[in-house]
Amino acid sequence: MKQITMWYRSTISLGLLFLGIAASNAQVLTIEQAVEFVLQSNFEGKQGARDLEIATNSATAGNAGLHPAVQLNTGANYSNNNTELVFAGNIPRTNVKGAVSTSLNASVGASYTVFSGFANLRRFELLQNSRNLSEEQLQLTLENAVITTLGLYLDLVKLSDDRINLQANLNLSAERIKQIRKAKGLGTATTLDLMAAEVDYNQDSSTLLNLENQIGAVKRQINFLMGRSIATPFEVENSLGKLPEFNLAQVLEKARNNSTQLILADLRSKSSELGESIASAAMMPQIVLNSSFGTVNSQNAAGIILEQNNLGFNGGVSVSLPIYNGGKIRTAVENARVEIEKSAINKAQIQLSVEKDVYDQWFNLEHFKKLNQLELQNLRTAQLRMEQASSRYALGQIGSLDYREAQLALLAVQSRANAANIQAHKAAYQLYRLTGALFSP
Repeated sequence: MKQITMWYRSTISLGLLFLGIAASNAQVLTIEQAVEFVLQSNFEGKQGARDLEIATNSATAGNAGLHPAVQLNTGANYSNNNTELVFAGNIPRTNVKGAVSTSLNASVGASYTVFSGFANLRRFELLQNSRNLSEEQLQLTLENAVITTLGLYLDLVKLSDDRINLQANLNLSAERIKQIRKAKGLGTATTLDLMAAEVDYNQDSSTLLNLENQIGAVKRQINFLMGRSIATPFEVENSLGKLPEFNLAQVLEKARNNSTQLILADLRSKSSELGESIASAAMMPQIVLNSSFGTVNSQNAAGIILEQNNLGFNGGVSVSLPIYNGGKIRTAVENARVEIEKSAINKAQIQLSVEKDVYDQWFNLEHFKKLNQLELQNLRTAQLRMEQASSRYALGQIGSLDYREAQLALLAVQSRANAANIQAHKAAYQLYRLTGALFSP
């Protein structure tokens, strides 16, 4: 069982070692730092940690009824009555006005359930299992927060790269305007050519402006997940390392053994089984021992015995066996058995779902790796085409439309190659998550 309480002082692995660290003049937030922030300060994680603390405090033998109950009891009574006493025989009756009667008592009592069909033992196991459930639920909560943060971080890496490419593209559009103005002065370009170039430049500026807005929104969401000030400025690493290699059979085996969702399904199944045992125990006899030690003082102003004092020990045993209660116990047992069946169905569904997710992410990883290689080849071709277009445009061998077409083709290939690389890294992180290796305790 993972020790959740150690996460906040642990070394984050995340499979993050395959990501490179890039220098920047601005403050750079690394992926390791982002995940550390999430584990320490994410609000849902903090709430889950409190739920775990409550479950841990509750998982005691005393709360399961395995310890005896000890009580201190005390009391006092007072009465003031007009009393008439009638005796047997020839003793004359007696009338007492304002007869005062008092009694004082104090005792220490204890009771202990010797046998209840082992229900108390099963309750203790259920409390411990509930604690383990809370622990794994916290694990799942943090995994969700971490994988979301990783996805946004990678999105931000892509957007930052796109911003560089868009800025370069905007510079090309500005250079195009400059060249058209020169050509117009020489009479080889028209005002219409200049207006078209200016429209393209404004369109590129608008695209860059929209991208900046997207970057700001993603940064704010990351800050929120990290539980820090929304306006905290930061930059991300601008390069990603080589993608890791995965063996499909090994990933499937690790997922079957370590997936948090499957661990939770096992714990829920155990809870259902314990619930059935507790329900069945209600049909068994219950044996309770009880004892007390106390003192009683009674005083009576009207009576033969004016005062009585008792000091001593009392003890006893009680046995109860339910005979008929309208079928409540039988219904509870039947419902508990249905819950066991539901848990088994749910576990089977999760097992198949985890296996499907492994296949999906593994094939996504392989697909985007191949797609990235193809787009990198296209990128080299598009760059060469852009270089040739720039040279020929400067010599007046091609028109503005051909130049613009080469410009947009380069930008599109850059975006596709970047997107394929980012999607491949996202798939790799999902595989780490499915195998329980997203971060280490």
